[in-house]
Amino acid sequence: MSLDFSPEARERVPQKFAVHGWASLLLSGYLVALVEPSMNWQSILENLPDLVLVTHENGGVVRASQGFLKILGHEPEALVGTDIDDLFGDGEMLSMLGIDSVFEDEDEIMDLTMLLRHVDGRSIGCLTSGKRVQIGDETYFVLVARPHGETQEALAQSSREAAAEREQRALLERILNTLVDAVFMVDREFVIQPLFSKSCERIFQLDDLNGVDANELLFGAFGESDDAYQLHLAAMSTAFGEEEFAWYFNDHVFMENVEYRPPNADPSGPPRLFQLRYAPLLDDAGLIYRVLFIVSDITELRALRTAAEVANRRASIVIALSEGDRQVREMFFSSEAERIVNIRRIYERAESAGALNDKDRVLLMRALHTIKGNSKLLKFEELSEHAHVTEYAVLEEESSLARVGEHLNALETHFNSIVDVKDQISGGSEDDATTATLELLSEMLGNFENQGPIEMLADVRSLLSGALRAENVSLLRTLSPLESMSHHLAERLEKKIVFHGIPSTRNDVYMPSAVAQSVLDAMTHGIRNAVDHGIETTSEREGSGKNPTGTVFMSLSYDNSTKCLQLAVDDDGMGINLEILERRGRERGLIADGASLSANEIRQLVFAPGFSTREQATEISGRGVGLDAARERLREVGGDVTLQDNPAGTGSRFCVLIPSRHLEVAYVGGRVVRGNR
Repeated sequence: MSLDFSPEARERVPQKFAVHGWASLLLSGYLVALVEPSMNWQSILENLPDLVLVTHENGGVVRASQGFLKILGHEPEALVGTDIDDLFGDGEMLSMLGIDSVFEDEDEIMDLTMLLRHVDGRSIGCLTSGKRVQIGDETYFVLVARPHGETQEALAQSSREAAAEREQRALLERILNTLVDAVFMVDREFVIQPLFSKSCERIFQLDDLNGVDANELLFGAFGESDDAYQLHLAAMSTAFGEEEFAWYFNDHVFMENVEYRPPNADPSGPPRLFQLRYAPLLDDAGLIYRVLFIVSDITELRALRTAAEVANRRASIVIALSEGDRQVREMFFSSEAERIVNIRRIYERAESAGALNDKDRVLLMRALHTIKGNSKLLKFEELSEHAHVTEYAVLEEESSLARVGEHLNALETHFNSIVDVKDQISGGSEDDATTATLELLSEMLGNFENQGPIEMLADVRSLLSGALRAENVSLLRTLSPLESMSHHLAERLEKKIVFHGIPSTRNDVYMPSAVAQSVLDAMTHGIRNAVDHGIETTSEREGSGKNPTGTVFMSLSYDNSTKCLQLAVDDDGMGINLEILERRGRERGLIADGASLSANEIRQLVFAPGFSTREQATEISGRGVGLDAARERLREVGGDVTLQDNPAGTGSRFCVLIPSRHLEVAYVGGRVVRGNR
């Protein structure tokens, strides 16, 4: 660039131009910016139609307005420090201006009235004003030029573009300031960029995030040994400079939640919980050059969610307790508490030995399988799920004892929480079991008054007085949840069934609660197997010409010859496939090579420990740890379980036998059966 002192050039220079008020304001503001580098001087200059250049007395450029940068085609960082003579290509600019003589008075704004020409000969504008400023030991010169011609039009276009950009930025700032989340951008060095939401200050409790390292801010607590963080960092770092698909290919490893402690917070206090979301920002070439962070403080939400979960858990327990029979509940809590204690003893024995042997593994699976079934029977769904996952951990041989112990602790904790809720809501002056027994006594007495001599009434009263003892329970009431369980299972398996229970008007049995619990365990397996294995799906039944709705039928009878009470579950399903049973038995090594078994012997295979015809275990069945345990418990009290074809010709019959010595009294089909106790 060179200076033009020709008369023609001077004629194009506005007279008295240099003393306008804007020039004084401009120069003063620009010099303040020299002293206070943090001042946003760029916003002052970019709205003015002039070219401003600040140089050091040695000729080095200190700062330049947007106009100069636009015309010269330089970035601010590249221009700073450039020698003004080298920049403009003349080599004599400062001496020609007579800087030493022109700027004698620091407070004076001088009229230079000289045209500036670029090195290519284009006229840029006229150098109109200048001011000399002393800051400490340093001397600076501020030069102001007025653009014209092509330069003026270019700067006008640049000004319009800058105005549009400022408008967009202002709109973006207004949007950001309305957000409740912390929103900011980072570059490939994870440095937070200047534009961020106002909520950042509140969420991070920091005055300014500009230039802060986002990794240190959010993930400072994670070390190099933290695999999840290192995977997150590697995936995000490699995404920069790549196309968008690279981001979504790895976004599943990005960390979603972090704990955060504000800078001045009590280190012993609880941390805040942040939820993190991310989005890639693309440049004009479609490559990732920034990452948008969206940080939500979900600490209070987590507390509310936890409280809601506790409330929902308590509500589900209360509902289950209110729907169940008190007698059945008490039997459940008594038997399952004992069962959990036994499970704990087995686990502690395994801990002492350092491993779980096969025998104890089977015992644990049996107990957990029973807890799972009984819990679901009484609609304690979460307890049933705890038993299910603990059973699975025991089944998997590679599971560590510590993992089994964690699940067992969760099972015990949830069981105790149910007991706590039960104790809180239990009470009342009237015992349900006693009331029901008295109602049955009244019905029985009414029947006998019309059928037999009066001395039989005393016999009946004597029998039923024993049934009222605390250790005896009503078997029908114990089995009452089986109907709802059967419908629940059918619904989950997408099957349709009709359930026929034992009529309570002319039937009931009173026996010790421990025996009744053993019967309930066995009947639970019988119902589950009937619905899961026996009854076909609707389409399968229709295809074989059956009613699309299956039938499950419970019956109660007394065999005088064997002195046993018989409880049967009949279904009209597909029956017992002896061919599949035999094949699975041979695969399991339960049948000797070359041995020939009768149909009844093949049916007995279902009671072998761990036997199942299912290829894959489900939450409902398939582990093969149910029937053998149920039969073993009944045999301990002299009872038994049998499985046979349904006498009606289709389906199967599951039958539970209970010796009469365990009966206090039985009322079967309107007939009193005297027990042997």
